[in-house]
Amino acid sequence: MTILIAILPFIRIYILLLCHEKVMAITHFIILLLVLTSTVPYHCI
Repeated sequence: MTILIAILPFIRIYILLLCHEKVMAITHFIILLLVLTSTVPYHCI
């Protein structure tokens, strides 16, 4: 949970910077989701 709280501001910055380039914003968001989903199992173990 602390990792999500730490990443949230960066996600907000990405959205603000790339709001005019939604394709790039969506791509970054998908990459972030992939990174989060790939790191969560390691924390569960």
